[in-house]
Amino acid sequence: MNAVILQNLVKRFGKKTALDGISLQLEENRIIGLIGRNGAGKTTLMKTLAGYLRPTGGTVMVFGENPFDNINVLSDIVYMDDNRYGDSAVLRDIIDIAALAYSRFDRALALKLMDYFEISLKIRFQKLSKGMKTLFSLIIALASRSPLTMLDEPTTGLDAAHRREFASLLLKDYSDHPRTFIISSHLITELEGLMEQVVLIDRGRLVFHKDIG
Repeated sequence: MNAVILQNLVKRFGKKTALDGISLQLEENRIIGLIGRNGAGKTTLMKTLAGYLRPTGGTVMVFGENPFDNINVLSDIVYMDDNRYGDSAVLRDIIDIAALAYSRFDRALALKLMDYFEISLKIRFQKLSKGMKTLFSLIIALASRSPLTMLDEPTTGLDAAHRREFASLLLKDYSDHPRTFIISSHLITELEGLMEQVVLIDRGRLVFHKDIG
């Protein structure tokens, strides 16, 4: 079964075309690298899949349904965005809310990872460094175990050790609990060893989509 089907997807912001006629099918239970330069349209594509943006043209189907303003499918999607949390929010409360929002959320895993990375549950989100904000957002995304999990530039602010650790954790959890991951980056080298398929876009257009053998 396909997790995502796009047919001639177009998204414009005023006179700017961010996505220009993208047609694409992504199978379930794959780790997909979404590659493109900054400004290529990666974030717009992921936010459209997450139901945040209404397409200007074409069709978007996620698990057989249009995700925009659709609670039936949105409960199966998580989009990692470290700007979504209020600065005054306490991390423990964010985890509690995520446990209510995502039916598959593994609270025990989230707490285990918080302890592993030595992030206090009592601290406010605004007090975290950029790297720790990224790491916390990754913990929420991984623990959600959502059928479609999207990570937008997930290595931003992380040092090399944390990048390696989280890649290892992601692969192990994916092996134990298969689902569809879409991970974006402007550097293909950052996703080596992770992705099973690669999607390259440039200036809002699909360049290629292929398996990594």
